Amino acid sequence: MSASSTTESRTPPKSLARRLITLAVFVIWIGLSVSILLELGIRLLHLVPDNAPIQYDAIGGEESFSPKPGSHGHSLYGVLNEINSLGLRDRERPIEKAPGTIRVVVVGDSVTYAHGVPQEQSFCAQLETLLRARGRSYEVWNLGVEAYDSFNENARYERLAPAIKPDQTILMVMFNDLLPGPTDFRVTSAGTLSARGRKAPYPDSWRPFLESSALFTKVMRVYGSMGDNPSTWDPWKYYPAMELQLDRFLATSNRLGSRVIIGLMSGLSPSGADYRALAARLHGYAARKGVTFIGLGEVLGDNGSSALFLPGDSVHPNIEGHTKIARALAPLVQ
Repeated sequence: MSASSTTESRTPPKSLARRLITLAVFVIWIGLSVSILLELGIRLLHLVPDNAPIQYDAIGGEESFSPKPGSHGHSLYGVLNEINSLGLRDRERPIEKAPGTIRVVVVGDSVTYAHGVPQEQSFCAQLETLLRARGRSYEVWNLGVEAYDSFNENARYERLAPAIKPDQTILMVMFNDLLPGPTDFRVTSAGTLSARGRKAPYPDSWRPFLESSALFTKVMRVYGSMGDNPSTWDPWKYYPAMELQLDRFLATSNRLGSRVIIGLMSGLSPSGADYRALAARLHGYAARKGVTFIGLGEVLGDNGSSALFLPGDSVHPNIEGHTKIARALAPLVQ
């Protein structure tokens, strides 16, 4: 027997456990590599809408939730979201109004919040710049909150406006304000928002990490769309409720002596026909109530121009879209 064959016979074969460990490490490495590539690809191609990585506080009543003062974070696409000490996505401002200052408050949802756009490029910030060019002291306060509808907005305005004392108020209306009640979200133990009644297969403490992943967001959107039934929601059924909420809003603004402008957002969704139908109704409502109305389809397109909206997003305008909104609103502010 040769020396080499003796050496080979003394060398123990790899154990099954060692081979399984090697295989597991290889599979994990492949999985991580693919996940990283998918994450980068989804971000680079903007295959999911941006997010707003801030924390929220639960608020009683119809307001339901509000951005947590001091919360901040960078979105999927690198946009900084910062919340001031009053719970607004706005710069710090003294609550006391300086003599000679004209205050404008903007109330709305994620469009007013400026989802996916730097705060300083929001239509609220740009509107303030345009108004100050008149040579007077103007402040434009941003009360927008992600996922709000008219019920949440009314409650927020009723809570904050008496302290802010706006001279003028702009209410931004969306098609999704045709709802029968406040948006139904809960604030999780991690401070994030979650649809009430849905049980996630992971603890709330994982949410900030998972929701910072574009891949996770894409998977959840695909999963959520699976097995969807055609919608039977009839938005026009709730239009009378929208007018009641507008009446409530005007009652608050009248008590404060604040002149109101109602603006209707258009977008890539819903259809241009739906936008025009709602614009016609709101125009008639505003005429009856003696308030100003503007349909922003005039500058964004009835069905929205894709060049004015964020990539992969049918609702939220990009910086150019915010600029057009600010320019359309400025002449209406007295």
